[in-house]
Amino acid sequence: MPDTPLAAFPAPAMYRDLVEYSTEAAYVVVDGLFVYLNPAALRLFGASDASVLLGTDVLARIQPDDHKLALARRRMVLETGVPAPLVEMRFVSLDGRVFEVEVQATRISYGGKFATYAAARDISARKQLEEQVRESQKLEAVGR
Repeated sequence: MPDTPLAAFPAPAMYRDLVEYSTEAAYVVVDGLFVYLNPAALRLFGASDASVLLGTDVLARIQPDDHKLALARRRMVLETGVPAPLVEMRFVSLDGRVFEVEVQATRISYGGKFATYAAARDISARKQLEEQVRESQKLEAVGR
């Protein structure tokens, strides 16, 4: 993706709508702070309004054990422009709930600065189902 501000695309309203109506959480981080969150990102973090998260440190929404990974990925994206591939991490909602997500990121230009544009998806339900299947397979093996 080129280093282009979200508002400077040839058809900004159409692209803005794609991000705003996406069911996948999307957010932009500049200097470690949230500067944009789409409605799906607000729901992901449990925010009723963007003002609750705008200007806050993104690391506050990432489980502390994953900070090193998040910082390394951000540094790579910002310094090289190479998109960070999909990875599983743990996020923290505003009410303190820790949940698993898949997240990927790329570099964009936002307000004249390099920024990180990230897309995240809550995978907690899928992970829980996978664990149930593993437990069921263990019980089945023991039963045989």
